[in-house]
This record gives sequence, structure tokens and C-alpha cells, in this order.
Amino acid sequence: MSLKDIHSQNHIITAFEDCLNAGRLGQSFIFAGQDGVGRFKCASEIAKLLLCENPAKTEQNGKAFQDSCGQCRSCKLFESGSHPDFKHIYKELNKYSEIPEIRKKSPSEFLISVVREFFVDKAGKKPQLAGKTVFVLSEAEKLNQSAQNAILKTLEEPPPHCIIILICTRTDRLLETILSRCQVYNFAPVEKNIIARELSRRGVEQNEAFFWAGFTSGSLGKSLELSSLEANCYSIKTELLEKLESFSLADAVELAEWLGGCSGEIAGAVGKISGSEGKAGLKRHAQTITLNMVMSAAIDAMKNAAGSEELINHDQPEVIASLSEKIDPYKASKLVEDINSSISMVYSYVNEKLIFEDILINFARTKE
Repeated sequence: MSLKDIHSQNHIITAFEDCLNAGRLGQSFIFAGQDGVGRFKCASEIAKLLLCENPAKTEQNGKAFQDSCGQCRSCKLFESGSHPDFKHIYKELNKYSEIPEIRKKSPSEFLISVVREFFVDKAGKKPQLAGKTVFVLSEAEKLNQSAQNAILKTLEEPPPHCIIILICTRTDRLLETILSRCQVYNFAPVEKNIIARELSRRGVEQNEAFFWAGFTSGSLGKSLELSSLEANCYSIKTELLEKLESFSLADAVELAEWLGGCSGEIAGAVGKISGSEGKAGLKRHAQTITLNMVMSAAIDAMKNAAGSEELINHDQPEVIASLSEKIDPYKASKLVEDINSSISMVYSYVNEKLIFEDILINFARTKE
């Protein structure tokens, strides 16, 4: 893996290379964008290059291009996950804290104690091997205000050897003072054709591959996850849309129970491949996936009514055509707003059964 292998982020890599070659590389960065578009992968490859003992220097599009050599001791250590000067900071590090009370806490947010112990206190220490130390803080949007204030001084006056990269999905949740001290790089969605090609390479059928590319709004990481789960999410989606097309108000509660069961199945499957989320987090993650499946049907009904052929559920055109005949575009738009509100409620610990019932009752009424 190298910088050249990062998909759909040429604008970011070009900007970074220009600064590096001009000798004016900053020290504090924010990599912003949705999950699964390569933010951490790009941060890792940049770190690997900056720590490399003998960077490979070539040309790309007529410009000087630097990349890690992949052969030196530093690169070998990096690839093995044991480079002493690369520090990945994430909220679940609390379980490795030296403080017993911190180890017992649930990492639902980025604790200030984790930030202090693993980032602030270590930033002042000199590198052990390379000339730099690279810190990558994942899920920076989950830093509470106290934790954000704790990193401000380090961002304002970083030690000369430090490179700091904050990975964030919601920059609006960061303090203005943090935003003003960092160079913000906005990551683009990955092109659908690239996602579909990657999924097809892994044995995913073409219709399904293009569905996930659209459903995830260009997130390669999410597409890979959803297409590979033990719970067959694509079959669940296909059956759900058929049920949404044919069900009535009287069936809403029963359909909500079925959808809740599917959500539980997805949560269990995600839990088998991801140990970073607790049971409640897995449940919320799965609820969001299923609600987005419902929302995709309403969005496509609006698109179809407007004559658009760019459907998320392009693989079920008859179902979408039928829904667009039954649902007024204005009502479909209101339904999309309601589902978005319900997704926010999922993270406010509102009862899952009530959320599904409310959305499906509204969905049924839009067809009347």
C-alpha cells in the first residue's frame, strides 16, 4: 500500500505533495469526510512517508512525487504495526490506561483522560527512531469540550517534531479555535465505479455492488462491510422494499417487528467483525442501517417521479416505479425528513420498536 493506491482523493494528495516539496508542510491537520472514504488510510500512508528513511522520489503528472520506500527499517516497522513514532489515538484506548478507574469506563465519547495520557503527555517526548512523531486521532468529533480544550495548546504550539492529524466526520462539532489552528482537508466520496469494481473483485454480484456504492454515498469502507456481513444485508434490503411496496397501515406493527429482528441480526453480524463498539453501539449502528434502507425507498420514489434514472435501488425498478405511483413527491420528501429525525433519535436512546413503528405508520399513510 502507498499514497498512489488511495482512491478518489487526488486533490488531497496533490495538496500535501505540493506543501512537502515546497518545504512548507504544516504540523496540524484535520481530515474531514464520511467514514470509509480513506481518511485513516491516507493519514497512515502520509505518516509512513514522513517516517521513511529513504523516500522514493518520482514524478506524477509532471510534478515531483514522494512516497514511502517500503523497504527501510522504518517502513518495515510501520507495516508490522510496531513503529514507535506512529501514535494512533482512539477513544477505546481507555482500556489500556494506567488509571484503573479509567479502564472501567465505557468509551462512548473521547475521554479527556485518554487525550492527556496518550496524546498531550507524549507529544513533548522526542522521537525514538525517526525525526518526527506522527499522531493520528480518530473520531475527533467525539472529543467532548474538555478534551478539545486539552489538545488546544499542543495544536497551537506543537513541538517541532510533531505532526498531528485529526480524523473527523463532523467538523461542526469541533471548537472554532481547533479549526483555525489546523489545515482542513475535505475527503470526497469514492467513485461508484471504483467501489463496484472492488466489490466485484471480492465476489459480489454486479447489481449488489452498484447498490452498495449508491447506498453508502461513495463509502468504500461501508460498502465492503455491508456486503461481507454474515447477515445478508442485501437480501434483507430486497425483501424490505418488496414489503414496503405492498404493506398497508394494518401491517405496520408487524413489519416493525420484522424490521427489528433484521436489525438485531445485522447488529450481531457487525459485532463479530468489530470489537470496538459495545452492545448498545452495535444496536444503534444496525438501526441506522435499516432506517437508511427504508429512506432509500422514499428517496428513489421521489427521483423516479421526477424522471431520474440515478436510483439507489436500481436493481428493483418495478418496486420503485410502483412506490412512486403510490407516494406523492411532497409526502415522500416529508417522510425522508422524518426518517432523518428518527436516525438522530436512535442516538438519543429512544426505544427501537417505537421508532420503527412510527416510521412505518407514516410510510403506510403516505401511500393512502
